[in-house]
Amino acid sequence: MSRRARIGAVALAAALAGCLPLAPARAEPGAMFGDPAKAAQYWARQSYDNNCVLMSVAGVVGQITGRMPGEQEVIDVAQHLPSVAHQGKTVFTDVNNGELVNSLDIVALLGHYGVGATTSEQSNAGAALDALKSALGSGHAALVPVSSRVIWHVDEADRGPSDHEVVVTGVDADHGVVHLNDSGTDDGRDAQLPVANFTSAWAAGDYELTVTQQTVQ
Repeated sequence: MSRRARIGAVALAAALAGCLPLAPARAEPGAMFGDPAKAAQYWARQSYDNNCVLMSVAGVVGQITGRMPGEQEVIDVAQHLPSVAHQGKTVFTDVNNGELVNSLDIVALLGHYGVGATTSEQSNAGAALDALKSALGSGHAALVPVSSRVIWHVDEADRGPSDHEVVVTGVDADHGVVHLNDSGTDDGRDAQLPVANFTSAWAAGDYELTVTQQTVQ
């Protein structure tokens, strides 16, 4: 996905979804934040190079509502939903043109399915991980932009810009592992990554974090 447009994201999300403070994380130190085993049912492989955001949104909708939209359904919705980021355009245009979804439109797309969300950024890995654990530990769903070069172990030394969106389903603080639903790879259902690798990949997206207002089912 493209370099994220972020200015006004938090204000926009609050206006669209209502900005509610997250409850304190329920998990105890050393425990699992989130429920990756349950969330794994809301994963599907993307069929195109440029619809990772759409498939991540579909997975989050599944976690919140109990029904995950199919790939073609969410493509059709995004092709007709007005873009917040680009006036006069839709959220998504074509699966074959390489054009990607702007982060400002994630909240709008979730909102179409009745899922409120907010987007924020943190200044460092520690604060970002704390925010993520708080969200997952209190039952919310979370999406983040990452560098695919890092999470797919292509080139961890040169992570490049964020170019991929994933759903984070759990943080295992005891074992130092982050659980993902990653639509971009065949083994992306409950994919697991060391925390250090994950935060390196996430840093490419400036620790942007989209969290649902509702809790998962």
